[in-house]
Amino acid sequence: MTVHAPASVPVAVKSGKLSTDLNVSFSIAGDTPTIRIVGSADLADLDVTDKANAPLVKAARLHVKIADAEPLRSVYKLDEITLTNPDVRFARDVSGVLNVQKLAGSPSPEASKPAAETAPPKDEKEAAPAARLVDQTCGHPTAVTSASTIS
Repeated sequence: MTVHAPASVPVAVKSGKLSTDLNVSFSIAGDTPTIRIVGSADLADLDVTDKANAPLVKAARLHVKIADAEPLRSVYKLDEITLTNPDVRFARDVSGVLNVQKLAGSPSPEASKPAAETAPPKDEKEAAPAARLVDQTCGHPTAVTSASTIS
């Protein structure tokens, strides 16, 4: 299997089946190229871990309906995003840093200091358990179509 991703990606995609129905067009006006994308993309059986193989995200299906995207201009207009049966793992380490915060790289020294009201636990036993979202389907950002469980 050939992997087409930059070496610096902080996650590992363990599985995922991509299917698309996209209309991709390219044009150039003077020296300005334009790429436009319209259509839909689906990702089934998604399983993403961090580099230490700790689970981050699993989902039965991710569906994205693209109204208009211009990736060279960083313009993305989406009609719909549906995530079916997500299992998202958030965990704090003993210093209070979330696992997903570590994916973005090293923050500045000032940004990495926890606020007084969110000081890290004194020991690992006081740390809150990881949150898990299970059996939840989301359509429009303001609509949740089934109950979620956080454990």
